[in-house]
Amino acid sequence: DLVATFGTDWDFVSIDIEGVDLDVLRVAGRLLEKTRLVCFEDALPYHGFEPEYYDDVLGVLRSFGLTRIVGRTSADERSANTLVARP
Repeated sequence: DLVATFGTDWDFVSIDIEGVDLDVLRVAGRLLEKTRLVCFEDALPYHGFEPEYYDDVLGVLRSFGLTRIVGRTSADERSANTLVARP
């Protein structure tokens, strides 16, 4: 719906959808095909950081050409964000 309404030219997209980030990212090809920078939550709600989940999210973003980690924030073990950009 976002692409149909607003197009595909995005500089920045922030993904904050409480644990379904990976599912949505897997089908977000048109939304992310030109996006330059993506922010996503590294941790699942109520689970904290899980390396396998984090690697899966990075893998999906890599498949869209977003391969460069440019920053990571963290307030505690449960809440952190990663910024990933095109090279």
